[in-house]
Amino acid sequence: MSYSMCRFWAYDESKKILGAGKDAPAWKLALAGSMAGGIAGFVGNPGEIVMVRLQGDFAKPPEQRFNYKHCFDALFRMVREEGVSSLGRGVGPNVFRAVLMNASQLASYGPFFDSITNLTDITLLYSYDFFKAELLKTNYFHDNILCHFTASFAAVCLVCCDVMRKYTDSA
Repeated sequence: MSYSMCRFWAYDESKKILGAGKDAPAWKLALAGSMAGGIAGFVGNPGEIVMVRLQGDFAKPPEQRFNYKHCFDALFRMVREEGVSSLGRGVGPNVFRAVLMNASQLASYGPFFDSITNLTDITLLYSYDFFKAELLKTNYFHDNILCHFTASFAAVCLVCCDVMRKYTDSA
């Protein structure tokens, strides 16, 4: 979740820096997505390393396994046994992938999603920008980390639902 929350926050801030408002051209949204991807790829890299190590540990012979108890054990042991620089392994390719992925994803998710429900009164569902705007209309949210977290969580859930819909449609 640190990667997703960071990329949505960075996307919002990048749009402010670039002056990309509601009617911004696609290249500004793509540039903001690239900037957000780079930042989030860098911030989320340690989590990616831990995830890969935890998932790949069982494929190794027992004598070569890390045997981490949980993700925090992996993180702390990596720093203690291999040094802080171990958290930066693979950061270049990870950031490059995130820049490319987010340039297209964030710029295209912002405008709209096809309906993922059977409700006839819902024709479009928007992602992060939409959720954030709707949250800010309430008296419960202000432009702070709680709003960014909630909007990014909702957008990620929407993406998951969209992926599941695509799988069921193709089945």
